Amino acid sequence: MIMADMPALSVSGLTAFLQMIPTTGVGVVRDRNRTGTTILAGRSGEAVRPAFGPDSANRHIACGALDLTSSCDPGLRIDVDTWADLVAAQRFAGPALRRWFDDRRRRTAPLLLPDMLDAGRAVEPS
Repeated sequence: MIMADMPALSVSGLTAFLQMIPTTGVGVVRDRNRTGTTILAGRSGEAVRPAFGPDSANRHIACGALDLTSSCDPGLRIDVDTWADLVAAQRFAGPALRRWFDDRRRRTAPLLLPDMLDAGRAVEPS
């Protein structure tokens, strides 16, 4: 299972991850906060038992998934659940996504409240 909120996903990163999946069992990639799951995959569909939500990575690992996070492309750890995640995704953005960020920045900058900006980067509203 690959979530659709992975803006830093690349063909090379995904290909390398898929080659790391164990022959039996399931591989998992933790998100950048090390609590959530960005990818859960097995070579056999029956082996994958998703348990998404808070602390999902630990639940998947407790159920036997192999943690492949430290061996995979860092872009596979970026999903977008919060404003901070969206900001982090910009580091891995390709040309099209960079243009999208630039366009949104131009359109929304006049609308942002001063307390929503922190040294030029968006943060979560309190």
